[in-house]
Amino acid sequence: MTPITPSNKTLRGTLIALFVVGATVAGNGCVHIPGGAIPNPSGGPTATPTPAGACGTLQTTTTQVIDMSQGLAASQDPVYGSILGYALDPGNGLFPTVAARITLLPSDKVQFQNIDADIAYSAVGFGTTAFPKVPYVFPNGTQNPIGNAIGSTQWSTGRIQPASSFTGATCYSQQFTLPRVGGGANVVAYFGDYDRYNLTGGTFRDVIVVTNSAPQSHRRRIKR
Repeated sequence: MTPITPSNKTLRGTLIALFVVGATVAGNGCVHIPGGAIPNPSGGPTATPTPAGACGTLQTTTTQVIDMSQGLAASQDPVYGSILGYALDPGNGLFPTVAARITLLPSDKVQFQNIDADIAYSAVGFGTTAFPKVPYVFPNGTQNPIGNAIGSTQWSTGRIQPASSFTGATCYSQQFTLPRVGGGANVVAYFGDYDRYNLTGGTFRDVIVVTNSAPQSHRRRIKR
């Protein structure tokens, strides 16, 4: 994979700015308004200011990064249904444009990255059985980071700050490990955005399929 050089960082900053403009057109027709109001994620009528969220860095031991943005267009997965807002980062300095199922090895170490330049996003675990029905009442505290293991126990990135449209710097979640699987078995971890899962009728969501047969070519990350 090509190393991230200073010129590539400048290009990445430009791409973030272009991505936001493109997301206005392609990302469900939504304009990203900094500091805008969002309804209560539990389905109530109360509006609250969009929070800034946390901002972590990419860890040297992280092997896979999952990008988050409403600019990642919705897709229809043949097994898991509608998916929106998440995709595996290709690791080449560019961004994905369409949401997709995420398939990883049990040995992977994962961080989530907010590639949107205006809005905070999160990934909150729903367990390993299914997506919950809406309106869904998120467990207390899941707007903040919880845990370091993706699986059946409660985990959350918390809200992650937007990327900088000026420098190209992006914010990351804490690092997560994945469940172990044996042979040809797999574990499916369901998750969604704390603030937008209910607002989108339960479609701002994705799955991580953990399997020993996950493809790994050209997806390894390096420290920026």
